[in-house]
Amino acid sequence: MKWEYLHPADRPVVDGLEKHEIVYAKDQPEYIPLRCLRANTGMREVLSRWTLTPEQRKMVAEGADIFLELSTFGDPLQPIRITVSADPEPWFFEQRMKLQLACGCFGTCKSPERPHDADIPAPAFPHGG
Repeated sequence: MKWEYLHPADRPVVDGLEKHEIVYAKDQPEYIPLRCLRANTGMREVLSRWTLTPEQRKMVAEGADIFLELSTFGDPLQPIRITVSADPEPWFFEQRMKLQLACGCFGTCKSPERPHDADIPAPAFPHGG
């Protein structure tokens, strides 16, 4: 049986949105620091970026599954999603996570000098999760 842990990517969560990042466990040597984007929405989503080694990529390409282990410390399980993307676009996350823009608006610009972008709805959880 082959069992290898994935590691956080050693790069921005989303290129171009570094100024919005926070780092969990930055001063906790027992944990690996985790760069994240934290949303300004009611759900307060947190997005991190993970990478696979060439061997892990080969394993997945050959049919291996990815497992998710969460430490709940006895609390209820939080809704989670796992996503795959090669080149995520910053504007998508600015809107979806309602990140503060340079103009001061959150998510989409509400300034009359700029056109209003369409808001991107938060995805529904499968099975009512």
